[in-house]
Amino acid sequence: QTTVYDGSPKELGSELIANGDFSSGTDSWDSTIYSISESGGEMTVVAAGASVGHHYAGTKAGSGFSITSGLLYKVSFDFTLNSGTAPRVRIMVNSLSGTQRVEIYAEDVITTGNIVAYFTGTNTETEYLSFFNNTATASNFTIDNVSIKEVNGNTGQLI
Repeated sequence: QTTVYDGSPKELGSELIANGDFSSGTDSWDSTIYSISESGGEMTVVAAGASVGHHYAGTKAGSGFSITSGLLYKVSFDFTLNSGTAPRVRIMVNSLSGTQRVEIYAEDVITTGNIVAYFTGTNTETEYLSFFNNTATASNFTIDNVSIKEVNGNTGQLI
């Protein structure tokens, strides 16, 4: 799919992610099986692999963000893969390990750098950003400057 703009201003809305710069440590962030820690304003996420259950890290309960069905959103973050497999990046409902609404990146696709993607809200509800790996996958990565904002202006998509 390709996002198309009609020439109207493309300003971004308000920030939807709490503590995306990790200035308050890992407040607003949570994990299952992964180990998360903050140092120097970045969050490092580690999973040794071969553990029971899926690995999730992302916005925690009470730190979700409101999405409106049909509106376009920009997600961006700085990503460094320190070792192992790069995670999937998903928008989930109910919790960071809840029901998937949008898969932004499949597992082992993103690379080190500033990551930018767009997604369209599929439901009007509170959702969560999730970094996710399968059961036996070792992963060690760092994220910073996590942001989700609504894209204002008239947009459409070529399919």
